[in-house]
Amino acid sequence: KLMEGLKQACLTHKVVIPGGEIAELGEMTNGYIWNATLMSIVSKEKLITGQNIKPGDQIIGLKSSGLRSNGYSLVRHILKDKFGPHWTSEPFTEDQTWGQVTLTPSKIYSSAILDMHGRHGQPSQVELKGIVHVTGGGIPGNLPRILKKHGLGANLHSLPEPHEEMRRLIELGSVDLQEAYRTWNMGIGMIVMGLAAVIIGEGLFRPRGVTRVLTAVVGGALAYRFFLGIALRAGLPPSNLKLITAILVVLALTLPYLARRLRHEWVPPAARM
Repeated sequence: KLMEGLKQACLTHKVVIPGGEIAELGEMTNGYIWNATLMSIVSKEKLITGQNIKPGDQIIGLKSSGLRSNGYSLVRHILKDKFGPHWTSEPFTEDQTWGQVTLTPSKIYSSAILDMHGRHGQPSQVELKGIVHVTGGGIPGNLPRILKKHGLGANLHSLPEPHEEMRRLIELGSVDLQEAYRTWNMGIGMIVMGLAAVIIGEGLFRPRGVTRVLTAVVGGALAYRFFLGIALRAGLPPSNLKLITAILVVLALTLPYLARRLRHEWVPPAARM
């Protein structure tokens, strides 16, 4: 079953497996461990370095299919603590067990990305300036890697609701929201950036079964961590970031005016003499 899944993925995304081997390690491993090396060819003019990202560029978050490949140590800890050693058999819904949910296959984005960027020898349909694979560390641990070194940030005021299994795990394990966003992908498996990524890109990646769940813009260097940090520390869902942003903008505009009025109207006693 594992090999059949690998075969289908390779055929779908035009990946060749030229060889391989099966190693027997006796008692050194428990179960199956897969290791692979991926090699590809890219033209110099198609290298995506992030250097061309500018404020105002669009950010698209692509929907994940579930937990994918990161944060499973915390998942197992929570479910084993709640349900015991046989947690995989515990019902998640009427039709699924927790074991089935945690084994949901990862969404593979490579063909959708290549449809936009152009495979080797093919022209680009969209100028992709940056790509973020949301793996270990979640969005807070991966998005700043490409933006921070260029002095940029992101205004993420419309993050989607996390998958149901993630919301349930947060509740079962009393997981801090900030820790959850730094451990799991929380519904977004990949992020792409470009000036016209939303306008053109969606028509290309939708036929691949990839769904856009976030649209945002590149902003100032502190915007991303500042606004996301406020929401998470307050225990608010990231969808409230838009409201928080609006409130802070109003405060930023009104406070200087109030300060000037106070300085104008209030005269220290010593100055009255």
